[in-house]
Amino acid sequence: MEVLNLKKDDGNPLFLGESLGLQEYTSPTYPQFEELALLQRSQFWTETEIDMSKDAKQWKDLDKNTQDISILNLSWQIMADSIVGRAPFTVIMPYITNPEFEGMMVQWGYFENLHSRAYSNMVRMTFPEPQEIINEVKINDNAYGRLKIIIDLFNKLGAKQSDYFSGNYNRKEMMRDLYHAIIAIYGLESMQFYCSFACTFALAEQDILNGFADNLKLIAKDEALHTRMSLEALKVLKSIPEWAELIAEEEDTTYSILSAIRNTEKDWGQYLFSEGRQVMGLNAPLLNDYLDFSSANAFKAAGLTPNFEFPRSNPIPWIDKYLNPSMVQVAPQERQITNYRVGSSQGDLNDLDDFDF
Repeated sequence: MEVLNLKKDDGNPLFLGESLGLQEYTSPTYPQFEELALLQRSQFWTETEIDMSKDAKQWKDLDKNTQDISILNLSWQIMADSIVGRAPFTVIMPYITNPEFEGMMVQWGYFENLHSRAYSNMVRMTFPEPQEIINEVKINDNAYGRLKIIIDLFNKLGAKQSDYFSGNYNRKEMMRDLYHAIIAIYGLESMQFYCSFACTFALAEQDILNGFADNLKLIAKDEALHTRMSLEALKVLKSIPEWAELIAEEEDTTYSILSAIRNTEKDWGQYLFSEGRQVMGLNAPLLNDYLDFSSANAFKAAGLTPNFEFPRSNPIPWIDKYLNPSMVQVAPQERQITNYRVGSSQGDLNDLDDFDF
């Protein structure tokens, strides 16, 4: 691998081409990736801009049931963003040979790290003993199990880097592993976060832990954009005959990966609402219906026909005001403003209609 290949002249394929040359974006092969990178930067925010003081005061008076559900969801979110914040750089980036795709992935990874920092700030500013919460995250087998499918696919791809850099690899096998990793990260971004988000937003509907919800509103908008990024990557790959042939061959595996991710979410929903845990306005069957609704949209956006029954409309429509900040009809002095402040424009994600984000 060369750090700077000034002789690069291979048409800038997304993956497995010649080593990257200049980081220049004057005539991008795929301008959509440059546009998405610029859009991500326009949505800049910081991990400390949400005031968590009310949540800290409220926390000590919450019942154990509410505390447990909040900690369980936060535990998974911390673990998930530790993975997806690292994967673009350490797992996928080494195989990228297109400069604008590289640039987009840099922005993606930066914002995933920002999410991890936001979760850390939430823990630090809300809980009396922050390190106890972090220790609980490390031993939460249910949260880790929810991510194992994705971790295994990322690890499989990452383990082949030495073969790739030495030139001792099978191209089709490498393409297959890259495709599986992209499908895995797409499944994570498009399906997995939203069950956890739904529980936090259900609490906010009762005026509980609004600071948590305001952080997640910012994070959810980024996740919607990351879903769009992975969809654009898949769209480009499908336009290339060599990749299109492989993707067609892998259709059954694609269904298997996305279905397995959906099933882990169903298991998580059952686990959340076991042992007497409850959230007003939300329960395991309702969360399951919402998962089916959002999963069906994820399948369809990826060009797949859902192989399961699903609701035709959102079973928890109140969640839209959290996933779409423009729908929040409150005065600025009543709640913190969580629309992005720099360069963000209305309708930037309107072409993701299938997701109801």
